[in-house]
Amino acid sequence: LNLVYTHAAGSIQWFWFPCFQILESVRPAAAKLGLESPLQLWGYFISRCKRNLHVVLCMSPIGNAFRERLRANPSLVNCCTIDWFGSWPEDALEAVALKQLKEIDLDADTRQTLVRLCQAIHVQVQDASERFLAELGKHNYVTPTSYLELLSALKSLLESKRQANAAARKRYNVGLEKLAGSAAQVAGMQQELVAMQPQLVATVAEVEELMAKIAHEKKVKVEPKAAVVREEEARAQEKAAAAKAIKDECEADLAEVDQGIGG
Repeated sequence: LNLVYTHAAGSIQWFWFPCFQILESVRPAAAKLGLESPLQLWGYFISRCKRNLHVVLCMSPIGNAFRERLRANPSLVNCCTIDWFGSWPEDALEAVALKQLKEIDLDADTRQTLVRLCQAIHVQVQDASERFLAELGKHNYVTPTSYLELLSALKSLLESKRQANAAARKRYNVGLEKLAGSAAQVAGMQQELVAMQPQLVATVAEVEELMAKIAHEKKVKVEPKAAVVREEEARAQEKAAAAKAIKDECEADLAEVDQGIGG
């Protein structure tokens, strides 16, 4: 707004005067016109600014902010050329969408489909906003900024989905690698089992032979000895029973003798 004020008033509020660097920079050109004093140099600089400086201000007319800016800065109306931009035509929507989506890695058909989709969404929202105003008397502003935000949201969504797909593909590839590694290990173990099968058969035969030998020795050596041990145990139990009977008889006789002595 200070730049607009420069065009209107011929001075720059936020410049310190005199600014010697500016005066020295314009002195050669001003000297050709016979201007030498600081005021003359400063006036020459201001005239050059008013002639060559072009400022483009873009403001949204939505709400009270634009009205308040005009009231606070009349130069926006008095010293500026106002161009009112309405809704973008379809070719402008297409050109903007193509430029925004150009930097995204897409094939031509997909990019053109997305451009048509964005166009359709923006136009349909505009039509719905007009019906909303006609039926309810309330404004829903659909501006070019809304279209740019739609394209930005589309690019952000596409990027996030691509990152999610890349992460899922990475997990899938890792899973495939682990499955392939497990299959290789199983195949190696199967080969080892096939190679060890003759040794296993020989080992089983040796075990069976050893079991048969143990059974034969048990029958020939262990069982007869066990029978002898059982017989000796039976005789020992008989002797123990006879000894116990003699003991009991002696204890009974001893008890009678004790009673006789005590009487």
